[in-house]
Amino acid sequence: MRRRPVLTLTLLALGAPAVAAQPPLGPPVAPPGNPVTEPKRLLGKTLFWDEQLSSSNTVSCGTCHTPEAGGGDPRRARNAGADLVMHTADDVFGSPGLIGADEDNNFSPVQWGGVMFASQVTVRSSNSAYMGAYSPLNFWDGRAGPALVDPVTEEVVLAVGAALEAQSLQPPVSTVEMAHFGRSWPQILDKLATAQPLALADQLPPDLAADLAAKPGYPALFERAFGTPGITAPRVAMALATYQRTLIPNQTPWDRYVAGEAGALTPLQFQGLAVFNSPEARCADCHAGNRFTNNLFHNIGVRPAGEDPGRESVTGAPWDLGKFRTPTLRNVGLRGSFFHNGQAQTLREVVDFYSRASGAAPRFEGNLDPAVLGISITPEQTDALVDFMAGALTDPRVAAAQFPFDKPRLWSQRPDLAPLSLGGGLPAAGMSHPPLTIASDPALIGEPCRIGVGRATVGASASLRVSHSLPVAGVVSGGIVLQPLTVSGEGAATARLNVDPLQYPPGAPLYVQWEVRSGPGGALLSRSDAARIVPFCARVGCPCPADLASQGGVPGPDGRLDNNDFVVFIDAYFAQSPAADLGRQGGLTGRDGAHDNNDFVAFIDLFFAGCG
Repeated sequence: MRRRPVLTLTLLALGAPAVAAQPPLGPPVAPPGNPVTEPKRLLGKTLFWDEQLSSSNTVSCGTCHTPEAGGGDPRRARNAGADLVMHTADDVFGSPGLIGADEDNNFSPVQWGGVMFASQVTVRSSNSAYMGAYSPLNFWDGRAGPALVDPVTEEVVLAVGAALEAQSLQPPVSTVEMAHFGRSWPQILDKLATAQPLALADQLPPDLAADLAAKPGYPALFERAFGTPGITAPRVAMALATYQRTLIPNQTPWDRYVAGEAGALTPLQFQGLAVFNSPEARCADCHAGNRFTNNLFHNIGVRPAGEDPGRESVTGAPWDLGKFRTPTLRNVGLRGSFFHNGQAQTLREVVDFYSRASGAAPRFEGNLDPAVLGISITPEQTDALVDFMAGALTDPRVAAAQFPFDKPRLWSQRPDLAPLSLGGGLPAAGMSHPPLTIASDPALIGEPCRIGVGRATVGASASLRVSHSLPVAGVVSGGIVLQPLTVSGEGAATARLNVDPLQYPPGAPLYVQWEVRSGPGGALLSRSDAARIVPFCARVGCPCPADLASQGGVPGPDGRLDNNDFVVFIDAYFAQSPAADLGRQGGLTGRDGAHDNNDFVAFIDLFFAGCG
C-alpha cells in the first residue's frame, strides 16, 4: 500500500492515465439457498457441456457460449429479421439452432432463410456467459430474474439474486435453441434420469474426467451435489448457475495494472485507457467499474426501435422501447459479433458507430438514449481505445480455454463424425427438385438415430435405405430398407435407425438415402440426396450386445453381465426376438435374421468377453 502513490506518479510521468482505485473482481454473490459447492460446480459444468440437454443431442449450453469467443458464439448465422427477408438491412446475426421438430421430435418444416428444414437462427446475438453472474437481470432484455420459479410446480424456489438460475431454465425449452415444439421440463428431466453424463463428448477436462471416471449416472451426480438423487428443473438451474459463478475472468492485464503491476499495459493501451475514461468518449459511463458494465438498459440507436422492442417487451413501458442491457467489455476482444443484433463484426466498427465516424452504420433516433449523444473520439484515439479493449480486458485463461474455462470436445465439433450430404438425388417426373435427406443427429451406437426426409410429395410412401456401400452415380444400394412411412401433410417423414453394435461397427460409415414413391400405384419414383453418417461409441464405451437384463431379470442393459442376462437371452431366443439374434454362420457374431445355435455360441463369447 505504501508503494502505490509512487507507482502512480511513475505511470503519470510516462503519460499513463491516473486510475481511480478499483476493488478486485471477486466471486459473485450466490443467492441464499444455492451456495457454491464443488460437487454442484462439477454437476453444473457437466450439464453446461452436455449436448444431451437438447432434444436433438446436438446443442449444449457451451455450444453457443465458448471461451474462445469470450463466452459468446464463434459461429455467425443470419436471421432474416423483422421483415422476414434475407440480406436486407434489418438482418440479425445470431446462433444456429435446431431444425424444426414437432411434439414427437419428428422433423417438421420451418422455413429459414428461404430454405425448408434449415437450422433456425436466434433472434438476437449470443451474450457472454461470463459475468452474467454479476447481473441482477439476465438476457438482453432482462427477462430472467431476480427469482427462480420452478417451471413444473410454479413454486418460488429462490426469491432474490437468482437471475442466473432463472436464465438457465429457458434455452432447453426454446424451440429455436435446444428443443422440439412443445418440449417440457418433465420430458427433459426424464431424459436426464437415464442419460450417461457427457456420453457424446470426449477429451474431458481433468476435473470432469475424475468426477465421471466411475461412470455415474445423473441421479448419482445430483445426489453428490444436493444430498438426494432427485433431478428437478430448479436443481438443474442451480447447478448450471453455480458453475458459471466460478468463471471469474479477473486475470486480465487491466486487473494486473490496477493491482499495481506497472508493466501490465502497453503504452498504446495506456492511451486507450485514458480515452476510455475521458469525458469526450464517455465509455466508462455505461461500461463502469471493474465489471465494465452498469447492467442497465439503453437504446443506442443500432436499429429502429420498433424492429425489436427489447426491454419494453418485459416491462410494457414505452420509455423502454428498444433498450438492451449494457454488455460487459471483459473479453470483448475475443468476440466477432457486437450489439444485440450482431451487426458489427469488429471493435473498430463499434467505436465508429458511437463516434459517428465516416462510413459508420446509421444511428436511429427513435427513443434514443441521451448518453450516446455528443461522443467524440478521433481516429488516433480509436486505435488506442480498440487496443485497450481488445488486449487489456482479455483474460488469457479464457482465450486459451484453460481452467476454469476449459471444456470437453463436443460431438458437433468433430468433423470425422458429422453427417455429410453427398448430393445426387432424383426428382419425380414433373418435379423440379428431389426430396431432401435430413441427417443432423449423432449416430450413437445403441441408440435410435433420427433420419428424416423433407420436401417430399404429401401422402407418398417413403423408405429409407441404409448401406455400408458407397453410393454409385448418386444412388445408395444394398444394405437394408426400413419399413415405409407415409409422408405427412408437411412433406416430411422421420425414421429412427437403431444403431445396432453388431450391425454397425463404430467408425464404419453408413450411407443413407430415401426412396419416395407417389402417384397412382406408386409409379413415380424420386430419391433424396445421399448422405453419410458415422456410427460411434459413447465416451463410456459401446453397449455390450449380451447385456440384456438388469436386476430382477427386467429386460434392458445395466452395464454388467450376470445370470439375469442368461435368463433374458433364453426367453428372447424362444420368442424369436431380435435381441437374441447375435450370431451368424461359422460362429461369428452379427445378426443374420435366424435363430439357431450360432446365437448361443455368440452369446457365450460376448458374455465372457465382458462389457469392457
